Amino acid sequence: MVWVVVCAVVALLGGGYLFLLGREVVRKGGRLLREVDEAVTRAEQAARAGAPDPPPGT
Repeated sequence: MVWVVVCAVVALLGGGYLFLLGREVVRKGGRLLREVDEAVTRAEQAARAGAPDPPPGT
């Protein structure tokens, strides 16, 4: 019976740790994706500012 309680406590603590770890990964991953998207947008705008408009249909 003691082993069941010990295993349940270990499982709850491990599950909580994995939840917190996963939440942090998702939060930082989302921020990274936003930063990359902003960098791509800035690069596209800079490229368009220095280059003539592309021909129609491209």
